[in-house]
Amino acid sequence: MVNVKLKTKDLPIFDIPDIYKADKWSILDWDKYKNSTPSNQKSWKARSNISKNKLDFTIIENLYIREEMKYVMYFLYEVKDVSITTFAEYYDRMKALAEYIKTLDVSSVLDINTNDFEIFVVSKGNKLSVESGSSVSGMEIKKQTRNSRFVTFINYAKEILEDYYTKDIPERKKLVWHYEKLPCKKGVAPGKTLDFRQIKSKEFTKQAQDFCYSLLSSVAFATVYNYLASIKVLFFWLEAHPDIEYLSQIDRNLIEDFISYLRTESGMSGRHRNQCILNLKKFFEWGQLFRIEHMPQKSLILTQDYVFKTKKDSKYLTDAEMKGIITIISKMPDLYAKIVYVLIYTGMRISELLLLSVDSIAKDEDGSYYLNLHQYKTEKDYIKILDEKPAKIILNEIKKNKERFDDVKYVFVSDKNKPITLSTINKALKKAVIENDIRGRDGKLLNVTTHMFRATLATKLLSSGKEPELVAKLLGQSCLASLSHYATIDPKSAKEQLAPRIAKDEVIIRNIFKMESEKEEIPETAIPLCNGFCCKQIETGICKKANACLNCPMFIPSIQFINSYELQLQEIEATIAIARNCGYTKMLENCLETKKTLKDIIKRLEEKRNE
Repeated sequence: MVNVKLKTKDLPIFDIPDIYKADKWSILDWDKYKNSTPSNQKSWKARSNISKNKLDFTIIENLYIREEMKYVMYFLYEVKDVSITTFAEYYDRMKALAEYIKTLDVSSVLDINTNDFEIFVVSKGNKLSVESGSSVSGMEIKKQTRNSRFVTFINYAKEILEDYYTKDIPERKKLVWHYEKLPCKKGVAPGKTLDFRQIKSKEFTKQAQDFCYSLLSSVAFATVYNYLASIKVLFFWLEAHPDIEYLSQIDRNLIEDFISYLRTESGMSGRHRNQCILNLKKFFEWGQLFRIEHMPQKSLILTQDYVFKTKKDSKYLTDAEMKGIITIISKMPDLYAKIVYVLIYTGMRISELLLLSVDSIAKDEDGSYYLNLHQYKTEKDYIKILDEKPAKIILNEIKKNKERFDDVKYVFVSDKNKPITLSTINKALKKAVIENDIRGRDGKLLNVTTHMFRATLATKLLSSGKEPELVAKLLGQSCLASLSHYATIDPKSAKEQLAPRIAKDEVIIRNIFKMESEKEEIPETAIPLCNGFCCKQIETGICKKANACLNCPMFIPSIQFINSYELQLQEIEATIAIARNCGYTKMLENCLETKKTLKDIIKRLEEKRNE
């Protein structure tokens, strides 16, 4: 949290229009009020009648906080563009804040203790938390509670002010990193933040920030978010060990104590616990790889500490399960039903659909529709052919929203012209499953997520004999082996068609530090390639055997690329399984030859390393 220091004679000055600098705002004369519905106008008058229907900042006796609240209310009214009714509710909360700060000696809203304000709110007869709708927890629907609106208001005001005071500070130097403000990031996570404020040690904070920053350009933001969550679990546990000032002081015994805590006291599920340990493993290995100061320089987390699955069944839905899903689509809210329908019949990634822009859909010369899509996960573009039904849903949604809003960016938007979130869709889907008692193949309530529709479509296409190249293209996959992440052949007897890949990280980790000591004699005239060296003389002209390097006599494999060869071997193994099951003779022949070459290269390099 930024600590704002204000001199006694100075008032904070905010860059806002002059009309918002006045001590009283004549809301009844402003366009938003005049253009509001009668019910909204009535709401404002009812909540502002004691101040003659004006927003009166003079009720805040502290002049410094008065100026800050002018900016906060301006932000809510103008930038967030809240409705008059919502704005009237914020005015009520500002009145409570004005009463509370009369006895405080503070120079900024940021100095107000939220816990103390909570006590004040309760003393005035308000509830600290209230029931608000329902939420899906696991496979149950439970009553949902939320903090008092007075408490959320003070926290929101702090957030608005802190963003203003730190707007000229680079995001990386702050304790909260906003997705939208980071210069480099991968994937999509609107509204998400990386929050380092709960980490009490400055030393630990720096290491966590450096680690997260190193990942942002290569790992999806949501994944970095999960890494940080796991790291904070460890740091929270270390607060009970004040003698640990540096992570380099952690030994194997302490790690075993921490893992015991995860299993017995943390309340985590087995999957969550396992993911936490794996994320910490990645964190420690980063410290080793880059020789980070004050971080452990030897392995602390062992294989037996987690259940690492190299093989994983794809989470596809059976015909009976899909039939159950189809029956509940009509019982979901209309907007969510449309999104689920399009997901089922296109196999799109949920991120692609929720952030689908209105100009993405186009019509071909033959009258068919297609989408120009951007893969936020791989940062690549591709074209997806559309059937008539999902195309009409998209076109109708665009037409409807253009009639509702002046500037529509996304196809599927909320009442506030904002994109729908993944959690909202998954919650609606699970809620419909529970309320309509849809059962899975195991007899239990069907635990379904939107991503399963993608896996199901891939499984259906491959099982029906569609070529893997076509399926990969339809799903927007960059390589055939990636299909093994989504598709499982049904029935079980054909499953070996897509042998699950061995995790790539294991290959890379196994060779960490080994490259530093390797010495090879590579001819100075050799041309560097992405996976080795070429001895072909430039004078002899351009090579006519593109992509045939592995079998070329002029190709020199190198120990420094052994990771690449092993990873490529895993890709080839998956493609071989696909080709063998589908009867693609030529593909199988080529892949078997490449497999033999790769195994020979790896064997020679391993023997050379061990000499």
